[in-house]
Formats: sequence, C-alpha cells, structure tokens
Amino acid sequence: MLDIDLEVVTAAPQSAAVRMTVAAIKRQAKGAFFVVQINRRDGDVFTAPPGDTVVGEGDGVVLIGRANRADILTSLFEPRQRVGARVWRRALSQPRWGVRW
Repeated sequence: MLDIDLEVVTAAPQSAAVRMTVAAIKRQAKGAFFVVQINRRDGDVFTAPPGDTVVGEGDGVVLIGRANRADILTSLFEPRQRVGARVWRRALSQPRWGVRW
C-alpha cells in the first residue's frame, strides 16, 4: 500500500490558495502533496502546471500526495475564518448571565 491519495479541490473564495502560485502552494504543503493539474473555471486545463502558475478563485486543483493530510488542504483551499479583536473585547466586557465583574 502506497498511502497516496488523489484529491480534486476547488479554490474557494477567500481561501489562502487563491492568488498563490503552484510553487508557493508546494512550499506551504511541505511535501504533503503536489499540484498535478489546474482546471480553470473557464474550461482551460493545465496539466503539470509550472511553478509560476497562479491559482484563481473557483479553480479546480488536482493534487496527489500523502494520505491523511486533510488539515493542510483545509488550511489552503477553504475560506479563511475571520476573528475580530473588537468582537473578543466586546464579549469580555459584557457581563454574562447578569453577573457583574
């Protein structure tokens, strides 16, 4: 058993992978996977894309790599969650359950 997976993911809007080059994705993945094809939203297909190819929003990215590395895929291809410092401060300053600190 090789423990190698083939994955097809979509570069979601607001994800870290959007506007990254293939070379930058490879560095970020630290050898966990390699980009073998990019399927553009407009139908263009790039097999074995060069390192300077930029991933666009909505592009399908075909990856091959080590099994069980979903955490890296999630961090690159799913939308980033924004946590605002103001929301955190506001939550700390408001009393909970009517109790004042």
